[in-house]
Amino acid sequence: MTEREIESMVEEQVSMNSLTWKAFLGHGVKNGQQLALDFRYCLPDRDRAEVLKEALKAERGYEAVVEPRKHFEGEWIVKGNTEKMTLTLEILDQWVEDIIRLGGRNDAPFHGWGIHP
Repeated sequence: MTEREIESMVEEQVSMNSLTWKAFLGHGVKNGQQLALDFRYCLPDRDRAEVLKEALKAERGYEAVVEPRKHFEGEWIVKGNTEKMTLTLEILDQWVEDIIRLGGRNDAPFHGWGIHP
């Protein structure tokens, strides 16, 4: 991924965070609550997915799994979740930026996040 692609993805994802966070607050999530986050990336081949899985472990300590993407032959998903952390919109924005940049350094487009139950 180019730096421009990474910057664009960061801007897009962070801009959506405020709306998503507001929706979570409306469903009972509290600012400063301890929450874990899910994350996922989509990649075109298993080798790149495995490299990203190792980078997530080395750089963030995250355990991730690699699996074929359902209904998309030849594509792979790398997914995992964080440990619980104190979450605010500001912390979420920084985490999203960091996780996108980690993917970008490994030529892996970020595919999204969610709250882990």
